[in-house]
Amino acid sequence: MSSNRFRGRCRLSRTLFGGWVRLERASAIASTGLLLSLAACESPQPRGTVVIGVESGAGALLPVIEQGSLDAEINSLLYLGLNSQRWEDGALKYRIDELSLAERWEYSGDSLALTYELRRDAVWSDGLPITSTDVVFTYELIRRPEIASPRVDHWENLDSVVAVDDRRVTFFFNRRYPGMLFHTGVGIIPAHVFEDHVTDHAALAGHPTLSEPGGQLVVSGPFQVAEWRRGDQLTLVPNAQAFTASPRLERVVFRIITEETTRLVELENGSLDVIFPTPVSAAQKLEADPRFRIESVTQRYYDYIGWNGASFEPFADPEVRRALSLGIDRQAILNGLAIAPYARSAASPYPPIFRQLADPSLEPDPYLPDSAKTILAARGWKDSDGDGVLDRDGQAFTFTLLIPAGNQRRSSAAQVVQAQYSGLGIAVEVREVEFNALLEMMFGTREFEAVLMG
Repeated sequence: MSSNRFRGRCRLSRTLFGGWVRLERASAIASTGLLLSLAACESPQPRGTVVIGVESGAGALLPVIEQGSLDAEINSLLYLGLNSQRWEDGALKYRIDELSLAERWEYSGDSLALTYELRRDAVWSDGLPITSTDVVFTYELIRRPEIASPRVDHWENLDSVVAVDDRRVTFFFNRRYPGMLFHTGVGIIPAHVFEDHVTDHAALAGHPTLSEPGGQLVVSGPFQVAEWRRGDQLTLVPNAQAFTASPRLERVVFRIITEETTRLVELENGSLDVIFPTPVSAAQKLEADPRFRIESVTQRYYDYIGWNGASFEPFADPEVRRALSLGIDRQAILNGLAIAPYARSAASPYPPIFRQLADPSLEPDPYLPDSAKTILAARGWKDSDGDGVLDRDGQAFTFTLLIPAGNQRRSSAAQVVQAQYSGLGIAVEVREVEFNALLEMMFGTREFEAVLMG
């Protein structure tokens, strides 16, 4: 390995399957945790490059409109929030540290108001100070329906966000609840860059500094964007104006390699330092190779099928959705994908690692195809014309299931589901869509019938 590359070959994987099945014991680590551990530095001089192979590229380098987990991981290195959040013993812990915009917070006597005081040395990468105006702007942007922010639920219990002065901002809540620190920890964006150019989601996503961010994207975190070649790679370098601890690395490069076999080959030949996701089928081989290190986080992720009742009316019926759940043999998926040692069936949309949310007494739906058929028949779905597909009032029970392109695990799972539903008289077309285009269909246009995501 050349001396300027990241020392210590390691692997970052996300070999996860849930929703129907959840990862029980996986070779996985949160990429934020890895990259931020590389960001804090005892030495003032960053050295070396880490090259990370990913299956799809970033979508939006802005916290208020980020969609995928990769967006969130990268944005956490570019934009700081008022508080710092760390995962410890099954829960998020909140604190003020070198990766926080604020230097303190304080609750009101009734805990319905939370005031942050910003650091005096907090500046944007263009040298301008970060003020409470930026905080208010960020949160007002999140609540605007035309922006379609995936974080809009943060306003469910928020009444208002008010700038007390340049350095103090207060969040007023309608009630006290455990997520108050979480919902006030969003990465803050610069008002002076975006406030005069934002009309809707498209205008914000198409802002020049996001379309061509190399060297001009205004950030607050330890890294900034040096180059972004969409569909190819994204390069981060230290933010020269950062008021946080200096990064350990000279560059972090995310290379898009959609084919998992190619990612593995490039890891093995030394072209990559880190890859994710990684197929479970490769785990044993990599574990036996002393060049690689596998970090494990159990019970963290799940995969699911999302039913869009607005696009395909039968999915709006909860009894139909119940039948669809009973019609999936989760164990067959685990066995067929050879991931049974690493995963188990899921019983809820909360992975067990979230101990405050997950209910260990819940059991996953059993595989009861006969019961599924009975429910569908009771809801009026019958094969009236003998073509093997259920129908009702002239409508055939046939739909398209979207999956992210290049994800072999989800592709294989979708094919198993397709076969199982065929036995119920339901015709499923499986279609692959580029990841960021799929996110836009899910959260932007909402033009999809069903989707397999995680």
